[in-house]
Amino acid sequence: IITLEFCLKHKEIKWDWRTLSWYLLIEDIIKYKDYPWDFSILNNKKDFDIKYIYQYPGKNWNWKELSKKPELDLEFVCKYKDNTWDWYHLSKRSDFTWKMVKMFNEKCLNWNFLSQRPDLEWEIVFDYMNKSWDWNYLSFRKDIPLKKIFSDKLYKYKWNYEIISKNPKLTKEIIMDNLNIKWDW
Repeated sequence: IITLEFCLKHKEIKWDWRTLSWYLLIEDIIKYKDYPWDFSILNNKKDFDIKYIYQYPGKNWNWKELSKKPELDLEFVCKYKDNTWDWYHLSKRSDFTWKMVKMFNEKCLNWNFLSQRPDLEWEIVFDYMNKSWDWNYLSFRKDIPLKKIFSDKLYKYKWNYEIISKNPKLTKEIIMDNLNIKWDW
């Protein structure tokens, strides 16, 4: 069996550092972090600890896979926002704030999931109407601000009027002012 000591003793051998990265303990790899290890596979090892990415953020970690770790600190993600994170997955986290949605709205967020959050901030929906929200779910929400939608001419978006027609907050005034809408009579 090949050990780290053997590899270090025989530097003349052209080692496959990627393969060695799989077989050696992360603790040993970190101790000799300046060797050409493949850090992108380390987060799948049993002895991986999230603290390593915080200590060595400049290494070639697998950021997409790390995005799925619940113990990942989102402040760290914000600090290293240009890494290749899985924004779709990150935006499904309950601690992914609406402030982060605003900051990273150009990333590939899971707008469908965000539509279903109980703490939905409607102003964010209105600010990013061009995103791929779940318009059926938004239309179904009991807290839908119908007056704002119709007074600000936001009704032109992909709302489901069959669903909105059943909302108890829908007033006769809104209907009469918007007869061009295909209401579900």
